Amino acid sequence: MRKASLFFVFLVLMLSLHAFSSMYAVTTDNQIVLLKDDGTWEAVKEAVDKYGIPKVQIDVPFVFENIAITIKNIFKYGDCIIFDFFIFNNSDEMISMDYISFDLRDIEGFNYDLRTYSSEAPEKYINRRLNGKIRPHGSLRGYLFLEISEDIELNELYVNHSDFFSSKTAVVSIRDIKIETLK
Repeated sequence: MRKASLFFVFLVLMLSLHAFSSMYAVTTDNQIVLLKDDGTWEAVKEAVDKYGIPKVQIDVPFVFENIAITIKNIFKYGDCIIFDFFIFNNSDEMISMDYISFDLRDIEGFNYDLRTYSSEAPEKYINRRLNGKIRPHGSLRGYLFLEISEDIELNELYVNHSDFFSSKTAVVSIRDIKIETLK
């Protein structure tokens, strides 16, 4: 029985590693681990800002409930900010993106909704928007958009997960993430 459990944990780690396409994985207890050069795994210690809010980096996942969310990149194109997300469902249940929303807060405290459509973004990004369902232990990648005509300094990302029974929110600091400009 112990061998079967260890094999299952190993299998989940390998699948998670493949899904993230980087040197990070999520264990069955939702811990993020890093594959070191010597082939061993090391638990990732979450950096926090001065208010205790976890900081995230590009290409490093953060876990919210049974969902691992990775910001692959953030681009600016004209009056549109494009967020490239990768989401891994680490649960045994199907997850619908209809129940997950993303909000931004700037350093002045203003709140913005990320949307699945933008009239400003290039078509190749609009066609790959973040929507649909994620099967158990499956993944989804796509773009969300924020249209804004002024320059803002991003501060926090709020991830809201609601269903018929509950509503939960995670907040992470994105203040240190650099926004690339698309041409």
